[in-house]
Amino acid sequence: MSVERRLPDLLQELRSARQMTQQDVVAMLGIRGISRHKEQVSRWERGVSVPEPSVFEVLLDAYHLAGDQRAEAYQLERLARLSRSAL
Repeated sequence: MSVERRLPDLLQELRSARQMTQQDVVAMLGIRGISRHKEQVSRWERGVSVPEPSVFEVLLDAYHLAGDQRAEAYQLERLARLSRSAL
């Protein structure tokens, strides 16, 4: 994992790799009973906020992350939460 890699970059890469728009992510979350707006997905991808743990778990499942990729995502999520709590 690159030290410079950040959670917002990962979230955007995963969405783009699956050719999903931010609105597609909102729709996918809605199907799973999680109400969000496109602006919230944008905030995650810009590093303005971090998805709640339960939402993050759904995103990883939807993006089919497993093994090392999933471990990296969890590590980036923890780092993002720590950096936000230090503010």
